[in-house]
Amino acid sequence: MSTSPATASSSTAKATVSASSPSATVAHKPSADTCPRARDTTDENNQHLFLTERGARQLKPNGIKIMLRRRGNDSEIPHMHAHRLRHTLSHNWQLEQGNESDLMALMGWKSTDMLRCYGNSATAERAQSTHRVLELGDRV
Repeated sequence: MSTSPATASSSTAKATVSASSPSATVAHKPSADTCPRARDTTDENNQHLFLTERGARQLKPNGIKIMLRRRGNDSEIPHMHAHRLRHTLSHNWQLEQGNESDLMALMGWKSTDMLRCYGNSATAERAQSTHRVLELGDRV
């Protein structure tokens, strides 16, 4: 690394950095072109996860549904919807032997009935996986 200052002379967003500067990296503020959340800086309390492309407003439930379906189709995941994500999380959590009370806390469930409801869709796969892990057939 050179000890002389390196100066950028192009029209792109580059910075002048010297060896004596405290940091060689320059933080760039997100622009509206690269980050949807950068569009609306007037509302500091904007806590919406999904924003519209035009105007940085909250995406309505039907808009989220359409967006998820499109992203699913683009990723070759048929019938993608928000609720499917909860089923997938529950299934994978239980498949990996995650703690059931932790899952209940994360999902906001009060009853263990919800564990069965959300886990039923893949019970057979989890049972087969557990059977392979325990290797009970190999102990004969």
